[in-house]
Amino acid sequence: MYNIRVINIRDIADAKETINKIGVMPESTNSLAGKAVHFTIKIEGVAPIAANILKQEILSKGGDAAINKGCVNLSIKNTDVLLMGTYRQLNQLVYKLKLQPFGLKDVANQIKQTIDLYKEYSPRKLSCGNQGFILGERTLLMDVLNIHNYQEQNQVMSVAEKIKNKGADIIEITWEGDTDKEFALESVEQIHDHLKIPICINVYDECLPELIDKGVSVFNFVIDQDQFKNISSIAAQKNKCIIIVHGDTLRIDRDIISQIYDFIKKRIKIALDAGVSDDNIVIDPGIGLCKNAAQSIEILNRLEEFKSLGYPIMIGTSRQPLIGDTFIDEQNHIEGIAPVITMAIAKGVDLIRVRGIDNICKVVKVADTIARS
Repeated sequence: MYNIRVINIRDIADAKETINKIGVMPESTNSLAGKAVHFTIKIEGVAPIAANILKQEILSKGGDAAINKGCVNLSIKNTDVLLMGTYRQLNQLVYKLKLQPFGLKDVANQIKQTIDLYKEYSPRKLSCGNQGFILGERTLLMDVLNIHNYQEQNQVMSVAEKIKNKGADIIEITWEGDTDKEFALESVEQIHDHLKIPICINVYDECLPELIDKGVSVFNFVIDQDQFKNISSIAAQKNKCIIIVHGDTLRIDRDIISQIYDFIKKRIKIALDAGVSDDNIVIDPGIGLCKNAAQSIEILNRLEEFKSLGYPIMIGTSRQPLIGDTFIDEQNHIEGIAPVITMAIAKGVDLIRVRGIDNICKVVKVADTIARS
């Protein structure tokens, strides 16, 4: 009796390794690997005539495409397209589309870029001021320290030191509206000077220039577009890292991932146009921010889709509605956070934002061992 089973091929690198174990001719590996990895690519807002060409071209390569039925008689203004094919078929499609009119050359270039960003891991660097990390080797951790809870600098320093010693890579400092600004500035300066750890802030405050001078190297703001343009200019001038967070209300008449993806993509362009380096951009789909539990769970289940943007992905799950709505015992919320973090790491998240690093480090190390082996 034969052993027959379906196997999971994660990406091109995995396909090559699996194929080589069979013992094929070395020169056949690349060609076969391209046939072993399948992609479903969504393209939004395509003119019907271009969609018809897309469908015919991918059919000729052995793949397929789903388009709106109104494309047949050109009765609609535009359609979303689902392209379905192997890595090899889609690359053949890209070659043919570059010869076509109706904006399909641009579509071809974007398809190629999307596949290349998604298909396999390549080492990337994340720069946080004067400090940097190589992504992909392990999941980074950012712990939140609310200095409003403390009265003395020695208390803040004691907590910050414990956070670093327990495994945090970045400390995010936050405070309340009535917190003394001098206390905030001194806290940033002390942590920067003594602990030598990247400092993030999530409070959009008028004392931002002073905070930067004291050592802040990462911005994590939920802000409007005009404010984001301002922050992008500052990040570019000062060589700071900027986290692009989705925190807008979602429409119920449109796919939520499409809305978040579109928002982040536009913000990436604003940051790049302002001069922010690729190494200084992180994206966060905003689990729990203006989203209910069902929406947050959908984001978690579809996190891989954001890999197509080509930037490190961060999620913050601690004490978000996803946890509170799903688990009754919020006092022991580690039971809710642990599986969320594990799943996120398995889907390729680079940075986890938590409130309270206790026990989370162990969860991340185990998840990294499994997912990044």
